[in-house]
Amino acid sequence: MNIDILKNEIINDPLGIGYSQMTDQEVADSLNAKIRSKIVNRMVNERSVLAEFSTPLAAETFLQKLEAIATQNPIIKRAIRWMTPDQDGIDVGHPSTIDMINELVTAYVLTQNEADEFLNMAKQLCSRSEELGLGVVGDGHVKSVRK
Repeated sequence: MNIDILKNEIINDPLGIGYSQMTDQEVADSLNAKIRSKIVNRMVNERSVLAEFSTPLAAETFLQKLEAIATQNPIIKRAIRWMTPDQDGIDVGHPSTIDMINELVTAYVLTQNEADEFLNMAKQLCSRSEELGLGVVGDGHVKSVRK
């Protein structure tokens, strides 16, 4: 446990959580609660999109738009080949994939909602303590920082 990082978090409260108004246990519980999200590496193919988009129609529309732009864009053409059901897919959490999808929104190929649905597939719930690399925080850790 990096006490300096924990101390900075509790004393400076950079996210405005309100640690100063909490008990030691409440601070620990707040830091350990999985209420935040982080981007992770995740391979996604057509099956994933169809299974996880809000509706099958939204998924199909998204995939058809990628297929249509692939006729003009060799990078998209290569990426969607990796998304076929017999392939592992593309890493939706990779910065290059995120940039590519955001560029398609800027070019009015995809809507922001379509991009968000796709990119959200790389989000995973985490706690503030995980974001900070602290592991599980106990009330004793908080108490020692507050002394």
